[in-house]
Amino acid sequence: MKKNLKLKFFGPLLIVSLFIFALACEEETVMEAPSSEAPATTMKDKEEDHDHSEDEEHHDDDIAYSLISDGELTVCTDAPYEPFEFQDEDGTWTGFDMDIMRVLAGNMDVELTVKVVPFDGIWLLPAAGECDVVASAMTITEERAASTLFTDPYFDADQSLLVRTTDAEKYSTLASLSDSRIAVQTGTTGEMYAEENKPSGATLVSFDEPAAMFLALQSGEVDAILQDLPVNGDRQKNNPFFT
Repeated sequence: MKKNLKLKFFGPLLIVSLFIFALACEEETVMEAPSSEAPATTMKDKEEDHDHSEDEEHHDDDIAYSLISDGELTVCTDAPYEPFEFQDEDGTWTGFDMDIMRVLAGNMDVELTVKVVPFDGIWLLPAAGECDVVASAMTITEERAASTLFTDPYFDADQSLLVRTTDAEKYSTLASLSDSRIAVQTGTTGEMYAEENKPSGATLVSFDEPAAMFLALQSGEVDAILQDLPVNGDRQKNNPFFT
């Protein structure tokens, strides 16, 4: 059973470099049990200048942009982070965010290049020239928005708790995790929420990578993982050891 903390966040999100003009898809895509919003990113033509004269034609002017590498859309991401960004058995990048990035690169007629980096501070990398866009299930916060250009939100994802199946009755709420060890990912809104709402006596254990949190939970190093519901849900669905 996945424990919904009923906290609404504006995330996850793609972050777009200031050198690229990005507009959100008109149709919002929502997965089950939402609460963090993330944006779809597309490139659009400028509005056409309509001239009804029979002697003149309509012209579309592409929006101007620059890329850090010619012919490539370089995307920074913290992966694997199923179901948003991961590689399949053939090494192809897939997942919700990566599928959007592949469509974007195709619309721009460039190759998709994925750069795996730590999540903490990832939103600062486009401005630093490390990549053109960040696609990494990123939540919008005031702090991040102060230095980053976000697209419109496209995804909702509540924070959630993942525990071992054998502890499902023992740890049924956040409050029940007093005097326990809760895993969070460094620099995430899950970590922010846990810092503000952890029960008395609970210890937060920060990890750089989501995969390390799952291993820690399975080994008994921690008692629960607090992070985005779709990510915990994906792991619970594919591993009966967790609930």
